[in-house]
Amino acid sequence: MRLFLVGLSVLSLAACGGDLLPGGASVTDSAGVRMVTSDAPRWQDGGGWQLSGDPVLEIRNREGAPALSQVQAAVRMSDGRIALIDGGTQQLRIHDGSGNFLSAAGGLGTAPGQSRNLGGLARMRGDSLFAWDFLGARGLIYDERGTFVRNIVPVMGASEYQAARLVEPLPDGGFIGSATLPPRQLGALGRNGFWEAYLRFDASGVLVDTIGEYQMARCPGRQLDCAAGPIGPIGLVGLADDRVYYGFSETYDIRAYGLDGALQQVIRRQVEPVHVPASFFDTLRAQWSAALRPDQQASLDRFMRDGDFGTIMPLFRSLHTDAKGNLWVGEVNEPFQLHLVFRSDIARLHGPSDPAYSVFNPKGELLGTVHVPRGFRIYEIGDDYVIGEMVDESGAEVVRQYALKK
Repeated sequence: MRLFLVGLSVLSLAACGGDLLPGGASVTDSAGVRMVTSDAPRWQDGGGWQLSGDPVLEIRNREGAPALSQVQAAVRMSDGRIALIDGGTQQLRIHDGSGNFLSAAGGLGTAPGQSRNLGGLARMRGDSLFAWDFLGARGLIYDERGTFVRNIVPVMGASEYQAARLVEPLPDGGFIGSATLPPRQLGALGRNGFWEAYLRFDASGVLVDTIGEYQMARCPGRQLDCAAGPIGPIGLVGLADDRVYYGFSETYDIRAYGLDGALQQVIRRQVEPVHVPASFFDTLRAQWSAALRPDQQASLDRFMRDGDFGTIMPLFRSLHTDAKGNLWVGEVNEPFQLHLVFRSDIARLHGPSDPAYSVFNPKGELLGTVHVPRGFRIYEIGDDYVIGEMVDESGAEVVRQYALKK
């Protein structure tokens, strides 16, 4: 997500003092903010972390078990069981440590325990589970067996923020949540584009405080016309128990904010930009046009005309945090060859090589790079495992857990 106001004033100050860290990183202090620039990783060639060659667990379509359809999230529980959200059936499903189906809860609907667009699965204290219904605008809490317990909705009080949702449970029982800034509020602040606020809520869902307001995308006109192109710059957020990471993908400048909103750290890296060939947009338009109905072509024309596509590849595409508080930054594949892949209503871009993640420790120092299989979408990174989902050669969805070797 986006730009926080305190960062603007802090970054305008001249940095004072500097130290060279192992691995080619330098650190300076600016008004109490740690600013780390990495030129080389700390892991030596041939060292570092890597995923196991083969998955240690797979959840796939099997006889006698419900089929996977539009998996939205998956997490591992403390005893090795896997919980996942199946978007096609709007169910929370529990599988054992070997991938065998155990139980399912919920379904499509508006009754308690049901949902209309379920996603965002996360573990809470004691292996309770939390998920968010985006269309129903409410959270669902399950016990450690995967049984629905109750709904929870954000209580915003007099706040002008819109479309509030709870995102990440905190160790104290509260939540990090987000909401959009309405156009009137943006106008009063002299901003354009699409912005989100990240917020703190207590265990009952009551708004406690604002962590920061971050820009998601730029827009040439009204917020309703805002659209980031498939390779245009966007804001990205990664959440940890004690901080919020934010970066706008056109510059390798990732900022860490405490839950009180204070800027704590800036992570920078020297990266050579990759320019987009003009032929890419012609190919993109032809592929999308072929997939749309005639009555949708006008929307495509407007999107291609007004979308913020950018002329260079974004410098990163995702932010994740692992169980130890390390930041995983999803890099853009090189060499520059992209293939448009439709999954449900989401267009994904995949390069020819295995996706790479740059890993930074909590001090902001670049450790090195971890590669994951091509097409693998990360859902959770533990201390010694990574869980995600991909599509196999037959087109079927598969949830996989890999061992993380350190």
